[in-house]
Amino acid sequence: MNITISRKDGDPLSFDANADEKVLYAALRNRISVPYECASGTCGSCRAKLVSGELNDCWADAPGKKALKIRRGEFLMCQCEAQTDCEIRIPSPVAVQPHNKLPHSIPQSIPGSVSAFNQLTADVLSFSVTLERETGFQAGQFMLLQLPGVEGARAYSMVNYSEKTRQLDFVIKQIKDGKCSEWLFNSPKEGAKISVFGPLGHAVFEPQLERDLLLLAGGSGIAGMMAMLAQADQIGYLNTYNIELIFGVRSADDVFYLPDLKRLAQRYPDNLYVTIALSEVDNQSDVVELIESVSAVSKNFKIASSGFVHEHIEVSRTSINTMAFIAGPPPMVDASIRELLT
Repeated sequence: MNITISRKDGDPLSFDANADEKVLYAALRNRISVPYECASGTCGSCRAKLVSGELNDCWADAPGKKALKIRRGEFLMCQCEAQTDCEIRIPSPVAVQPHNKLPHSIPQSIPGSVSAFNQLTADVLSFSVTLERETGFQAGQFMLLQLPGVEGARAYSMVNYSEKTRQLDFVIKQIKDGKCSEWLFNSPKEGAKISVFGPLGHAVFEPQLERDLLLLAGGSGIAGMMAMLAQADQIGYLNTYNIELIFGVRSADDVFYLPDLKRLAQRYPDNLYVTIALSEVDNQSDVVELIESVSAVSKNFKIASSGFVHEHIEVSRTSINTMAFIAGPPPMVDASIRELLT
């Protein structure tokens, strides 16, 4: 099928789409920079209007449809597939990405298989996906994973970082009644075939900007932050610039990636600041044990036995040259943004 985007700011743009391919995925695959955020039906950022043609809506109850004017033909590009040639209109500027963009960073579908399941805490699981061909991504980006028997794709940020790789590492928190969570936690099948689409996302680490970094993470939101730390370690970024990570979990039993953070803290004792914020401490002895385990690692590695992530932002360590990244539950993200703005 052929899809044409009519634009106010230029000539129409056309691209091809397969019959079973979401409009958003087809556009990104063809290097057309249409707007999106979650790419999974939740946010509504990929809103467009159907001028002519027919679409198949794959998720009628997508949360992102709440703000759409359905009667006027508005739809979510991430949830609709073209059934015929279509003309669509997008309310924001659209452009074609230049040819010199790295080919492996152009979003595409790649078959893969899941493996290396590892229970990190009672409700946090890590796993890997081995791809049939290499891909590349920027630290902080995410992939859409389509699991067998689970309706709709789910977005997960990569924990690892490599310019080109066939292995993607992920972490997931168990969610009650979550279909993807249920599949991974209750019936993980080593080697099960899945489909991956990406890389996606614009909140990425760009070393060429030469900024100090403030990484604010809650729970599994630390995934993309770990990729940023991995890249910073690979290129020696922490030899010159400061990075501060504030990682929030409920209790000492909920802390994960502690060995990885310890290794990095030992390697960069003067430039890496790590605070693990515990919001619900039931057993003080567990906290004492955790504090003792990190006390000898670095003077800048701390355990905060009370408070949320945003309450531990140190203004004295931020500057005009600091770039902040935030990921986690919506209340934590909102509180952190308010704290940074004020």
